[in-house]
Amino acid sequence: MIFNRRFSAACFAAFALSACQTTGSGSGAGGGEEISFQTYTPDGYVQILDGSYTGEVDEIDGVLRLPEGAEGPVPAVILMHGSGGIRSEIEGSVSDALLEAGFAAFIVDSFSGRGLSSTGRDQGKLPIPANVVDGLQALKALRQRPEIDPERVGITGFSRGGIVAMYDALAPIKQAILGDAPPFAAYAPVYPGCAMQWDTVKTVGGPIHFFLGAEDDQTPAANCEITADRMRAQGAQDVSVTVYPDASHQFLIPRKSRVSTAATFADCQFEIRDSGLMVYEPLDITSEMGWGPFVRTVFKDCGKRGFTRGGTPEVRAQALADITAFFTRTLKGPTS
Repeated sequence: MIFNRRFSAACFAAFALSACQTTGSGSGAGGGEEISFQTYTPDGYVQILDGSYTGEVDEIDGVLRLPEGAEGPVPAVILMHGSGGIRSEIEGSVSDALLEAGFAAFIVDSFSGRGLSSTGRDQGKLPIPANVVDGLQALKALRQRPEIDPERVGITGFSRGGIVAMYDALAPIKQAILGDAPPFAAYAPVYPGCAMQWDTVKTVGGPIHFFLGAEDDQTPAANCEITADRMRAQGAQDVSVTVYPDASHQFLIPRKSRVSTAATFADCQFEIRDSGLMVYEPLDITSEMGWGPFVRTVFKDCGKRGFTRGGTPEVRAQALADITAFFTRTLKGPTS
């Protein structure tokens, strides 16, 4: 079930806090329209792949922003937030850049509808597989909108959301949730966590571009470069990587600071079997124990607290331009 409410432009900045009041005004480039859609909260990737992921039903929201003067169906990009929720300097800035380039932007809030505001201190609060499902459920919802070209929808995400943009490109996950419906047309994971390596990383074949920070001590770039190499080795034809110098985690924030309390798994290495079972070999444990217990047990063994976030104004400007250029190439074509 999908229902809609109009949002004013002023509400967008407060969206992450669910503090907006609806208005009757139309949706211009600065505002947006809230769309609620059905999703699910599986406890692991096994439940996605064996089809049992629909057991726990949730309803979450997203804000759909349309480019000024849009006529007819337009290409769109879905944005998936990180562990701290929606931030104006990240999702807001990227959606602004996309709107200026003629794209619609659909910013998904995976937390509020589940009674959460953050998973930064405890990644066991919400299974990342739930966010992975959210991305493809958002695609289903967006394809019902007459303003959106259903064949030209891409996805980007940041940190935890970057994992969504990466894993929604995997053929088994896409097939489990979308069936024979078309996949996303393009994927742009931005500083995703790549410590979890699947046995097989067969993708759906669409273009994938990783945007990474050379100084990222939360989700190290080297892990994602390995993932990109493995995707290419297993048949992906269009996988590219950009690594920005002088860029830490959350490099779209144009200044650096230290986040002292966040859980960091930079020194941890997981494996994910083709069945979806997560394995942490140093302790000989698997995700059969449940997402929360598994993640918290691994954190006690190899995790730590704190990371550096941010970049420079130059890195931010270049990354916004590069993300927009990637979607212009993949969703509009080289002559647009």
